[in-house]
Amino acid sequence: MYIKNFDKEDLVIYEWPASETVEPDYQKAFESKNENRYFVTIPTGYYTTAQALGDKLRRELMDTKKEDALLTMLAHSAGGQGAKPPADDSGQQKLFFDYDYQMARSRFRAKTANYAIAATTPDFFKKLGFVPTGQFKPSQDSDSYYMLFIPKKSKVTATAPPELNIYHLMKIYVDCIEETIVANTLTQEIGTVTIPDYRGQYSNVFYNLRYVPLNKNRIETIKMECRDTEGALFPLYGGHVHAVFHLRRCQLTI
Repeated sequence: MYIKNFDKEDLVIYEWPASETVEPDYQKAFESKNENRYFVTIPTGYYTTAQALGDKLRRELMDTKKEDALLTMLAHSAGGQGAKPPADDSGQQKLFFDYDYQMARSRFRAKTANYAIAATTPDFFKKLGFVPTGQFKPSQDSDSYYMLFIPKKSKVTATAPPELNIYHLMKIYVDCIEETIVANTLTQEIGTVTIPDYRGQYSNVFYNLRYVPLNKNRIETIKMECRDTEGALFPLYGGHVHAVFHLRRCQLTI
């Protein structure tokens, strides 16, 4: 099964030279001829912390910039013009993201360029811990929200904890067993899966099997539900969920 706590987000990231002034009227910056524009997608997935999500954003931006530079070089080569290979940014990180767990503070830092991130809603910024108190501004000509980063002059910070749900327990329920008491509730829960800090495919094996009486003599279908500790359906995405149930014949004694 694949676990998610984040839905795909399509972003537009703008970049200007550090020497260009983009404040106080940041709208004029979007009219600049020196603007570079990158389309970045943060994929659906399980991001264990705000730091992991911020790091993913930075990596996607760096990869997109390298791909654009390579395409530009190939286009020049096809036209008979010489072109330098794309620069390697691996040793020169131009955009940093830090999350302080003790202070619940997110911080973006731009190093050598001005950046602005555009999103269709402020939800993406909230998942990184930023709140709408001047940290990002709605555009006048679109429904996008922008967050601006200026190198050396200012750092975009936020003091709100990120709105990123972390799932560590998953409850499994099946409808063909008798109800049992879990805590102070009658339920058809058959097991609990512990989810590590993990992204991607995950599997779990119960070695100490606990057999529960069935509530029917003849079974045509079995309904299984995966839920979190609050009772909501567990957020799984993509692929398939495979489950194996053990049925054991028990001889009745009178």
